[in-house]
Amino acid sequence: MKKSILIAALLVTTAMASFASDGTKPGRRVTSSFNKEFSGAREVSWQKDQNYVIATFNMKGQVMTAYYTPGGALEAVTHNLLSDQLPACLLTNLKKSFNNYWVSALSQEVRDGETHYYVTLENADEQVVMKSVSEKNWAVETMVCKNLL
Repeated sequence: MKKSILIAALLVTTAMASFASDGTKPGRRVTSSFNKEFSGAREVSWQKDQNYVIATFNMKGQVMTAYYTPGGALEAVTHNLLSDQLPACLLTNLKKSFNNYWVSALSQEVRDGETHYYVTLENADEQVVMKSVSEKNWAVETMVCKNLL
């Protein structure tokens, strides 16, 4: 009887522990890689999508996002910027080509040792997402007409 109660209690505890897991805990490899790369990180939160384990955290006052493969390889790091933090040539190009748009989002991505910037520009009629392709040029990633939304 005592064995049955003990086994039942163990099964209930195991089942509760598995249900308590929300699926956002990273694996050991990801955690180890993250701790090596971002040892001073604070306020770390984790989530998963189809391809990546994603850490959002605060590092020296900057909110950053790191993308890991499930095996623990760091794929990319992003963080938001203010428009005056863009390289001067990219900012000048935006102002010249999109002077009747406002910046609604701007971020920097570092992937495979290369830095790219992503900007979302809007006006009353459309939303344009662009990616830097050189030190002074942009390429349109997506364009959406707001009237069609």
